[in-house]
Amino acid sequence: MRSLITYTLSALLLSLASTSLATPASNNPRFLAKSGVSEAVRRHVAPSPTVFERNEWTNAERLARGLPLKKPTPRRSGVSARQASPLPSTTYTGVIQVFDVASLDVPIGYVSEDSENRRILKHRPLLVDAVRVSFNLETGATAGTDIQITMLNSDFTQDFLLGLVQGVQAVDNVMGPASDSHDISYFYVAGVRAPGSLPGAVPAVIPNSYTTMTGIQRSAISDVWSISLDTGVLTPAWVNPDGTKPAVDFFSAGVTAELYGGDQATFLVQFPLEVPNFQVAFKFIPDVVAL
Repeated sequence: MRSLITYTLSALLLSLASTSLATPASNNPRFLAKSGVSEAVRRHVAPSPTVFERNEWTNAERLARGLPLKKPTPRRSGVSARQASPLPSTTYTGVIQVFDVASLDVPIGYVSEDSENRRILKHRPLLVDAVRVSFNLETGATAGTDIQITMLNSDFTQDFLLGLVQGVQAVDNVMGPASDSHDISYFYVAGVRAPGSLPGAVPAVIPNSYTTMTGIQRSAISDVWSISLDTGVLTPAWVNPDGTKPAVDFFSAGVTAELYGGDQATFLVQFPLEVPNFQVAFKFIPDVVAL
């Protein structure tokens, strides 16, 4: 009888020990019930440890583990791309007439398709020699500013936007009346390569007809033209590096009738042989009128 009781007690003790080892007190429902902690609370007492993925490690941690560095995050370029206007536009084509300002705006010819050594635009007296141009305006508009004008039959090799290019002896891009800091202040009416400059941009070293033919780096700007369709008056504007638009002269220089802009008085002091020399103005003549 004592052996039977001893065997039964031993079996019971082994069973309790097995249950205790299999179910720790902190996870034992009976223990939790006694301590007043519910199963739901137990699940939130000790959250699972955070697992860090390899791509979350810093480069220092990756180096310590012998792993390659993280790839750099791509960044957007700061260069603004030209975007087409969402508004409907109308294309205008025609020629540009040149006037002598001092002679009561007497027409003296047209901006020519034949440039001076494919570097600088000039004017010629006959319509047949005129360069044909094209530009867009918002449909219904009768005027526009910061317009891009394309030359359709110029002899330039690849710089077909009508623009302004820093003179080869101009010391900087600051135009206007001469001062002690810049005694030579002039630019060419010439060609600029597409896509050109953005509206409102300041001159920058971009491809242009003068640089193409000489290899000399010069700043240029393209989208600087303002027009009134009612009068045809076409006005270019140089933009200084500070964004201002100084009052400048546009003039014809020399027997080759090249077109320049800047400070005419200073230009004549520096280049006294560039005569005749007189101020000019421009007028757009649409095809329906010019032909």
